[in-house]
This record gives sequence, structure tokens and C-alpha cells, in this order.
Amino acid sequence: MTNPKERRIIFPGPDAGAKIRAVLKGDLTRHSWPMKPRPEPAFCSDLAGDMVAEWMRPGPYSVGQRLWCAEAWLPTYQGLDCLYRADKYSGPFPNVDPWRPSSRMPRWASRIDLEVTGVGVQRVQEISKQEAVAEASVSHPIWCRFAISEYAKRWDATYAKRGLGWDTNLWVWWATFKRVKP
Repeated sequence: MTNPKERRIIFPGPDAGAKIRAVLKGDLTRHSWPMKPRPEPAFCSDLAGDMVAEWMRPGPYSVGQRLWCAEAWLPTYQGLDCLYRADKYSGPFPNVDPWRPSSRMPRWASRIDLEVTGVGVQRVQEISKQEAVAEASVSHPIWCRFAISEYAKRWDATYAKRGLGWDTNLWVWWATFKRVKP
């Protein structure tokens, strides 16, 4: 049974496994996603992010809330344990994709719990270099000067096909978090 104050979080996109690995390493401590419903551009073009956040309340997450990460998974024999695609387990699966999608992961199979430490709203292009690094857009500190451009590439890889690319500069929710399990 899921605690009512807990919510599932799924890291979308083609690099979802890399994001899970970054969470496990402690490199990913922030996540952003497009706002739904999206504010009308004429309504909020002059509003600050905090004003938009207040207008859009309640947000999807709140400070202190627990999140459990859902990821591509596979129950082992008799369903007593799980394998996770983010671990790059290849296994004896020739010509078959046995992985169950993250959207179908039950709470008991999740191995990562997070606690929300901050929430907010901003335009996607307003992200700072430090925020982009917290979104694990770069894999090594020496590349931090490229953090925003790498973040923009990852954003587009995840959302551009849906018409929500970097160039639209849409409003996004963001949450910062710390890992509490494992």
C-alpha cells in the first residue's frame, strides 16, 4: 500500500536510465517538467515565476513530500526481487525486450526514495548553470560551462517531438530533492 503523502516520479525521455544512475550517484538533485495546464502566454508574459506558481497552485509536489522512482524493471524468478534496466543488465534475453515500463512499476519494486526539498516555477530557458548541473546535464565538473547547452539538448530529446522544445521557452515546474533510500 502506498502512503498517501508519497507520489511516483518517472524520469521521462531517452536518457531515463542515465537519470536513474545519476540519482543513485547523487548527481541528479533537481528535475523540471512542462506545466499542465499551460498558462496562456498573454496572461502570464509579465508575471514572475512565483506569481505563476501561486496562480497554478497546487503544484504536483510539495516540500517534505516523499517520491518513489519508477523505472524500467523486471521481476526475477518468483517475483521476490527485481532487475533494473538502468543497471545495464543485459542478461540472457536474445532478441527480446523483457523490460516492463516504468509506468507499470508497483511501489514495492521501487528501490529509490526521494524527499522533496524545494519546488518552484520558471521558464525553461531561465535555468541557471548550477540548476542545469543539478539536473545532471553534464557528467563531469570540467564540463560545467556547457551545462545549459547540454540541458537544452536533453530537454529537446525528451519534449521537442510533443511541441514543447527548448525554443518554446514554456513554463516548467521544478523540484529539488535528496535521496533517502537506498
